[in-house]
Amino acid sequence: IGGLATLAICTNPLTTALGGSTLALYTLVYTPMKRTSPLNTWVGAVVGAVPPVMGFTAATGCLFAPEAAIMASSLFLWQFPHFFSLAWMVRKDYAAGGYHMLPVMDVTGKATAATVHRYSLYMAALPLLSSALGVTSSMFAVESVAFNGYLLYLTQRFKRDTNQDNARAVFR
Repeated sequence: IGGLATLAICTNPLTTALGGSTLALYTLVYTPMKRTSPLNTWVGAVVGAVPPVMGFTAATGCLFAPEAAIMASSLFLWQFPHFFSLAWMVRKDYAAGGYHMLPVMDVTGKATAATVHRYSLYMAALPLLSSALGVTSSMFAVESVAFNGYLLYLTQRFKRDTNQDNARAVFR
């Protein structure tokens, strides 16, 4: 209540609505889904992608802008390589806790690693899209090649062998 009141006083109704919606999505949908569906991670990724958009809406009052979409997409897509590689390493703990997540239900790790790689591919396209939309300069796309290339290399290695070391390398 205090956080939403602060948003209402210090920002605007749009940012406050996003904050309230994110809070509801986290507590009423994402948290209960952890024990019922592997789709919980996708809902959690939405929750994680909203805060920078809230910063954008607080500053501009606008939700539908390329800048907001790029920021949200970056965080949404990043969460899959990051979280699924971590969850693969500690899947026994998640299973013991009764969590239904892709890495827990994926005995071989192949589906987990394929998902990690696929979302890394999507993420690698964002700097190109960002430059094409005029959100960043073309140098952002050029400079991202090394980072995204290395991430894709690591995710491909994880796809070939779903061992702990490869998962840890992606996570880091």
